[in-house]
Amino acid sequence: MTLVHVLSRQLVVDRRATLVNAGATSVVAVDFSEVTVRAAQRRADQLGVACRYVVGVLPGAPLADACADLVAQVAR
Repeated sequence: MTLVHVLSRQLVVDRRATLVNAGATSVVAVDFSEVTVRAAQRRADQLGVACRYVVGVLPGAPLADACADLVAQVAR
């Protein structure tokens, strides 16, 4: 299952790692901040977590149609 997590902000990569551990084969996280995206991608890579971070806003994020099985926004 591929999950898209929107408006990631500075939520810790570990939360997305939990989503992967819960059954998502990959997580795509969308955030408007390029700085946040770069930092989060580095952390995901360090942890070996199947997360991909992209810079974007909704609507209009750079995602293909039907690229996810589930779209979520986790509130703080």
